[in-house]
Amino acid sequence: MRRLKVLALKDEELEALLLADAKGLEQAAGAQLMSVSRSTFSRILAQARRTVATALAEGAAIKIGGGDFRRVSDRLAADPESSNRDSET
Repeated sequence: MRRLKVLALKDEELEALLLADAKGLEQAAGAQLMSVSRSTFSRILAQARRTVATALAEGAAIKIGGGDFRRVSDRLAADPESSNRDSET
């Protein structure tokens, strides 16, 4: 049995994938939720898609974690008032 190649998907890359592809948000909205510029969001999303596509094509495992980012859902859980503030703007 061969050993699986393992590719890393950073937390911020997973979050960008979830916001853009799973939730269908526009890049500007995803960038705002992640508190990054739209161009940074676009770069993060492109890298995430590259990693996932490579893993699928090569039969590699994906290890999720790392990076310097706190997921949007984690921030909202820690500060439920932030979702109220976001909906008021």
